[in-house]
Amino acid sequence: MRNRTSGKNCLIPRVIRTRCDGAAKKVPASSAVDGTVLKGLNIYKEGKDPVALKDEEYPAWLWTLLDETPADSLGERERQRVERSKAIKEANFMKSRK
Repeated sequence: MRNRTSGKNCLIPRVIRTRCDGAAKKVPASSAVDGTVLKGLNIYKEGKDPVALKDEEYPAWLWTLLDETPADSLGERERQRVERSKAIKEANFMKSRK
């Protein structure tokens, strides 16, 4: 949808959906109107370009993919990544000592 003041493309929340955990949340409307041919998204040699569906026809989890993750879970992931990296380096060092 185009913003009338700036002329830029923007998504305007229009529907309140229920997330998988039961909490209601506003989600942005899809940028393609249902029935629009999505050119260039075909991955098959003999296939046709896909056609956009109504927002209600897509699964509920699709609308949660762009949600930001909480900061504490990112910290936990980073901590686990560093621990795995240290364990691998230590294991590789011990292999080279034999």
